[in-house]
Amino acid sequence: MKNIILFLVIIFFIGCADKIRSYVEEPQSLLRDPHFAQYEEERQALEHAYLEGQITYVDYLQRKKELDEKYEKEVQDREAAISGE
Repeated sequence: MKNIILFLVIIFFIGCADKIRSYVEEPQSLLRDPHFAQYEEERQALEHAYLEGQITYVDYLQRKKELDEKYEKEVQDREAAISGE
């Protein structure tokens, strides 16, 4: 029985090792909101595409508005889940 528990604990730590290593290498990622980080990356990619001339200003504004609305909806959904609604 002890061997099974020890085996499960070892498997658990092996599974968490990559996540723990990323926190050790980048401690600020521990407090980083993954939803906001994804939103920020998508927004920067969109801005880069506009600055590189790959999309027009009208397309940029439209996509940015859609991205902002999507992020705002995610925030509202998370706040509703936290408050228990």
